[in-house]
Amino acid sequence: MKTYFFVLLFLIGVSSTSISQEMKISRKQVPASVLNSFKSTYPKAKIKGTNIETKEGVAYYEIESKEGKTKRDVLYSKDGKVMEIEEMISADQLPQQVMEALTKNYSNAKVKSIEKNIQGVVTTYEVILQNGKKKTEIVFSADGKITNTK
Repeated sequence: MKTYFFVLLFLIGVSSTSISQEMKISRKQVPASVLNSFKSTYPKAKIKGTNIETKEGVAYYEIESKEGKTKRDVLYSKDGKVMEIEEMISADQLPQQVMEALTKNYSNAKVKSIEKNIQGVVTTYEVILQNGKKKTEIVFSADGKITNTK
């Protein structure tokens, strides 16, 4: 019985290290390389919040911002390299293939929000739909293929 208990504790410990954790931090705690990278890329954006996010034991820094009507979160490595960009966009900014797939498959649903996600060279579009009281999250690739549904 003790063996099973220790194996269970070990598995819980291993699984918790692979879970992403996020914590708000002050702007002073963000490395200068991250702030400089953000400011040079988005000089007109206003920083709304800063976080440290740990994924698989590696720390990343997230800057939450707003530039005009665009809300944007950018995730950086500690040396200022962009790891991921999340931007709220409107339906008219969707690629034509995504818009066609959306209207073909979900014509009765109302679009609540759209987020454009860029990781390296891969861009996806996360669309939150509402049909009655039911909300659905659909992730599209840039060519209009559904890659995930929640």
